[in-house]
Amino acid sequence: MKKLIFSCLLFVFAASASFADVLIPEFAFTGEDISKFSVAPSYMDVSLSFNVASGFDTYIQQESFKLENTQEKEYTSAEPGGMYSGSFGTSLSSVFVGERAYRNNIVKNFIRKEYIQVIDSYGRYKLKLAGTPYEQECTLLYGLSLMETGNLSGGSDILKGVIKSGGAAGDIASDSLFSYYFQTKNYPAVIAAGKEQAKFTEYSLYTYLYSLMQRKEYAEIEAAASSRKELFEKHPYMYDFAVVADYLLGKPDAVARLADKASANTAPLIADTLISRGDKAGAAKLVGSMPEGEAKNVLNAKLAILDKNVNKAAELAALLKVDENRLNVFFFYVSNMFPALDASFGDRIKFSKNANKDFVNYYNGLSAMAGKDYRSAVRRLDSIIFNRELIESAYFYRGIAYFRMDISKTEFLLLKYIDSSEDNEKEKIARYVLGQIYYLRGRTADALMLVEDCFTDDCKLLKAEISIGAQKYEAAEDFIGTIQGEKASKLRAAILYNKKDFEGALAELKKVPNPEAETDYLLMLTYLKLDMNEEAVRIYRKHFSDMKFFDTLTENLFLAGDYKRVLALLDATNSEPKNLLLRAKVYTSMKRYQDAEPLYRSLIAKNYAIFDSVYGLLSGYAARNMKTEFLKTGEMSLTGLGTFERKDFLLIQAARLAIDLKEIDLATKMVNRFFSEFPDSQYTREGYLLRGRLFKNTGRLEQCIADADRLMAMGESREDALFLKADCTEAKDSAAAVKIYKELTESDRFRELANSKIAEVSKNPADVLKSAEYFKEKDTELYYAGMDRYLSLLGGADLLKNEQVVKDMLASKHVAIMPGAYFNQGRVLEEKKQPEQAAAMYMKSYYLFPESKYAKQSLRKTVDIYKKLGKTKEAKVLEKKLSGK
Repeated sequence: MKKLIFSCLLFVFAASASFADVLIPEFAFTGEDISKFSVAPSYMDVSLSFNVASGFDTYIQQESFKLENTQEKEYTSAEPGGMYSGSFGTSLSSVFVGERAYRNNIVKNFIRKEYIQVIDSYGRYKLKLAGTPYEQECTLLYGLSLMETGNLSGGSDILKGVIKSGGAAGDIASDSLFSYYFQTKNYPAVIAAGKEQAKFTEYSLYTYLYSLMQRKEYAEIEAAASSRKELFEKHPYMYDFAVVADYLLGKPDAVARLADKASANTAPLIADTLISRGDKAGAAKLVGSMPEGEAKNVLNAKLAILDKNVNKAAELAALLKVDENRLNVFFFYVSNMFPALDASFGDRIKFSKNANKDFVNYYNGLSAMAGKDYRSAVRRLDSIIFNRELIESAYFYRGIAYFRMDISKTEFLLLKYIDSSEDNEKEKIARYVLGQIYYLRGRTADALMLVEDCFTDDCKLLKAEISIGAQKYEAAEDFIGTIQGEKASKLRAAILYNKKDFEGALAELKKVPNPEAETDYLLMLTYLKLDMNEEAVRIYRKHFSDMKFFDTLTENLFLAGDYKRVLALLDATNSEPKNLLLRAKVYTSMKRYQDAEPLYRSLIAKNYAIFDSVYGLLSGYAARNMKTEFLKTGEMSLTGLGTFERKDFLLIQAARLAIDLKEIDLATKMVNRFFSEFPDSQYTREGYLLRGRLFKNTGRLEQCIADADRLMAMGESREDALFLKADCTEAKDSAAAVKIYKELTESDRFRELANSKIAEVSKNPADVLKSAEYFKEKDTELYYAGMDRYLSLLGGADLLKNEQVVKDMLASKHVAIMPGAYFNQGRVLEEKKQPEQAAAMYMKSYYLFPESKYAKQSLRKTVDIYKKLGKTKEAKVLEKKLSGK
């Protein structure tokens, strides 16, 4: 019974061949994958290049003009003229004698790009320029000359010093430094300088913002817009940088707040942001003011999608000229409408590139999967053949979709996905699904390998399920841990059931709100284990058409002895052989042999369950001591039924019954037939043991010992063979038998039996005492029986030493040992030279227990004492009792 239930349990939770039980997590079809792919519309390519004049360029242009329209000697003469009476830059205006000549010389050389000469002149005139109005201007030109000649570090340090001095020269120095870096596209240098800049000019801030944009440092642009608000307000084009930065940072609220700063550059971005926020009115206003073109059509298509006007959106999408805009509209449609996609929307968009058409099949395939239209999903996903990224992503979804149609293809596709995927989450799901498939196919090692590094709840439960199948219940419990849910409860129930904690299993099963058939099956088994048979029957009635429930229920109730309930479940009109057999077994168990007999005979006539039917008849006849019918049926099984399943076992079982009935001839025939027909039977061990028993019963001790030796030579049932050999050896050599029994006292199975045999057979008092004492705390009757045998082997002083044992036997008042106790007390008193008291003990043994083995011994002992005491008359009376007169 135990084996039957256990195997059923493993079928329920560990070896079911039904792939319908494979769990596909729902989150595999939705979530971020719907917006996994994206493409920027063409209006994202915003031009942020503005024509901003540098203060340094203005200064150079002015000085160049003066140089070209003035005598060169005015720039080189030691004594200056007076023609430079105008302004310099924004405030450098006056031309003075001496210092101005040095300044003019430096300016002239710089304009002519004679930078080495500038450096030389500055070195010669630096002290003379110190403290003059020309000092910062000349220092500025000196620093730039250093940079132009390759000394970038030294030149930039000089310029930064001029910048810190402030004033007009500081502004020009600022513009010159930023201009130098900007013209060489050294955007990191512009950014580094900008982060140190205390005061920006328009030009330096513009180049700083432009460089940040090129380096994608959008957060810094956002910070600059906040900290340089005055310049942004003075030069509104700078807000274009802020709009683009916020847009790319994914800050729709910040973009929306700049809607009133929209320019031709940024209006599409702001409108797109308003659309994404659902502000249709604000977006429509901006879009309406835009010129006709690609950007306007993209945004109007998105507005139509928000209005769920799919036809208008498709018409507008058809006007788009580039794939990036078509894709942008399609992705917007997917993100807003998934999973209820109209497959025709994507099909109406005419992409230039085949790789982009794959996006339509991809998302329409996912939509079909979400709607559980797996055939359409497979058709769509199988059509993806150009876009490599989509092909690899589709392996996963194709594998899931094919699960309902072609498990082998699912296995192939999920393996492909695992091999190429970089999506950890999807890979875990693929491993989990594939692991379940492998597990259900019996590939437990492969299943475990797939989910070894997966620690999601689903993977842990799969590992637990595999562990249950391997009977590793502690490991299974560790995997489940504190996970809650239906599957966790079912697996806990399976673990607890197998660990024989049926109350715990029942508690877990009651947590399952909508149990399917397999869970109800375990619930029924659990109720049966708890002897809650009525509840088990209630569960069966929910699945009365499922023969697994019926067979298991009736089998368990039968083995539990609930025969009336089994008969109530069996339909008397149902003549199906297996039900007839069960009914017959129930009748046999209820000792209604006359009702069972016709059922067994009808089954034999149908050639069904011959073993059970014949054995049922034989056991019924044996129970009623109907030897004639037993012999007829036994002979029939030998000659009239031919070969049938388990005939070898029937011969063994029938032989045992025959021995019990003392029908030794029939038993011998059956054993001989067993060895002649089934020399290789799995029951050969039982055959030898049974034949050995027959040999012993018929006095053929050598043959009995030979069979025992054969068993040991085969390596089969050594302990059973030893006991058989000792049992057969006992009659011819008790000492040799005792030696074997001593060896068997080391056996868990035979320890008690071997000790009882030693106490019964051995002639060595020490051996008998040791074996008797083995039972002292285990079996009082066997203990005193052994001590009685021990006392019987003693005499004289040895007997007197054990007087207390005799007293303990008398004190126990155990009926089975009292005759021997009185007898041995008589012996003790004789040894103590107290014959009259001894005779009294012997007579007590005789009169109180006249049928015991000690009765006659007690009379003989008393007769001897009376004769010694001269009580001749009394002795003769007792002698008459002994002779039966």
